Amino acid sequence: MSMPKFRDTTFLVLLVLAIILPLGIYFAIEHVPIMGRNYLRVENVLVFKSYNITLVLDENGSITITEVFSMRFPSMYFKEGLRVLPYWSIDYIEMIGMYELWNGSWIEYNKRLFEGGRYRVDMSVDRYIIRWTFYTSKIFEFPQNRTLMIKYKVVTPLETNEAKNTNYFLWRCIPQRNARIEKANVKIVLPFMINESELNIDPKPDKIEYVNKSTIIYYKRQDIGSNEYLDVRVEFPKRIELPLYVRKYLNTHMGAVVAFFLAFTSLMILMTYLAYGFRLPRRIPTKPIFMQAGKLDPTSLRYIRKPFDIISWLLTLIISLASKRIVKLIQSDEEVYVVPEKVSGLVEMFPWEKEAYQLIPKEETKLSEIFTIFGEKGTQSIEESLLDYLYTENIVDKNFKKKVSSMMATLRGIVILFLIMGLIFLAIGGLLISLPLILGGLITLFGGIIGISSIKGKLSPGGIKSEEDYGLAIGHTLKIKESLRMATKRLPPGAAIIRIREILNNGLPWLVALDGIKTFRYLGKIEEKMLEKGRGEINVKDMYPDWITIENTKKFVSYLNNLGVYYSAPKFQRFPEEAIEESH
Repeated sequence: MSMPKFRDTTFLVLLVLAIILPLGIYFAIEHVPIMGRNYLRVENVLVFKSYNITLVLDENGSITITEVFSMRFPSMYFKEGLRVLPYWSIDYIEMIGMYELWNGSWIEYNKRLFEGGRYRVDMSVDRYIIRWTFYTSKIFEFPQNRTLMIKYKVVTPLETNEAKNTNYFLWRCIPQRNARIEKANVKIVLPFMINESELNIDPKPDKIEYVNKSTIIYYKRQDIGSNEYLDVRVEFPKRIELPLYVRKYLNTHMGAVVAFFLAFTSLMILMTYLAYGFRLPRRIPTKPIFMQAGKLDPTSLRYIRKPFDIISWLLTLIISLASKRIVKLIQSDEEVYVVPEKVSGLVEMFPWEKEAYQLIPKEETKLSEIFTIFGEKGTQSIEESLLDYLYTENIVDKNFKKKVSSMMATLRGIVILFLIMGLIFLAIGGLLISLPLILGGLITLFGGIIGISSIKGKLSPGGIKSEEDYGLAIGHTLKIKESLRMATKRLPPGAAIIRIREILNNGLPWLVALDGIKTFRYLGKIEEKMLEKGRGEINVKDMYPDWITIENTKKFVSYLNNLGVYYSAPKFQRFPEEAIEESH
């Protein structure tokens, strides 16, 4: 059973959805982007007795933060906690240390797995998570009161307002939690003295002090609910020149970054398309059905674009000769025979058909033996006659092999370039933990490769003329299939058989030219539908023209599939292997 074929654009859309949907579901359900939010959670804590936080602004724009919080627990509890910090609109966070007050002195937590008092850090595109397991000197030790200290540096939450010539930062000084706080103290230290009138602080602080050429801002709060928090925004006259932080810039300009990669990838594909002058089929065939498209013949069709295997090509040639009443194809039991007809001088044959006809014995011969004869005597003369015709009619450029090889080599290089660039962007995005750069890498990687490969797959050695003819041929073949479908579906059984025979009389060579041996599997399905529709009152074999006799479609297809073993000639002279992909 053949798989359905998707257009390149459909495949690209499905690929993008396959990437975006899991990310979207992940963020929407498991990992809601927190941006400016931060959170403190300690398992089984009853209350935070105190929460004290100190923010010290450094002269380079980073902020060193120290959090000290005391907790009360029940008699038994899980010894775990986590601190979630915003990680989207900053460059990075440097963990300085984690400590616990134990018997009057501070003990330092570490990252070693099997020691008490350990922590680990997890990072994603939008959050920085510190997870810890509480220190214990004994296995079953559950102190009801504990005090922790977390110290880290944020680089850099500081921003610049060029219009107002100010620096400012916004930070959630008291985070949301899973328990209330009895009392909290916030201390913000600025590394220079600033008059209170020049400060823009929201909310209004409880006190401002000036100590050692520093400005210190204080807040005090009591009985703070678990869902309550304190966001503080501090703005002051510009004192700090901020360097460009790559990760912060990429994340805060995500729309522009992704748009750049989309525009860059699209531009590269467009330039590649225009550089090689591709003209994809655009015209819809307007000629009466079953007329040849342009000057093409079914046997020349596959030679112009995406040549397929020699067996299918030779089969198309023999079917074409049979449709002109030059030979007959007759299936008898397990064998298929080619029976020459009496040819009058009025029968019009193309030069390559004459070459093939001269190789066919003038008596009834097995089709397998015909292929053996073609294999022994070669098909070089047939190919040369076909090429001469395509050159003379200006359908194919005479130097198409050289041009195709050059074009395909260049396109392959561009695909490799997109692959390398996409992987580089992905690697840098992974190292920086930057979602925009990761998305940019995926756009470059998949969009570039699929876009250029799409052009590569449609490469034609002919130009506009052959593309138009090829487009007409495809449309012509689609009309044949649509006519077969309508005849099968709408006409009474007897009339349907007659109509199908009329369609196949001139249309079968075109079907074989496009689909090869699969054509007869397709016709076998039509037989099944007609048998079901006619309820045994019709002979479905009457649907075939008088120049081809098929007794058993499945055996006929099986026989055709085995013809390759009888053809042993040198490789068919066509486009170089590196230049053209097989379509079958």
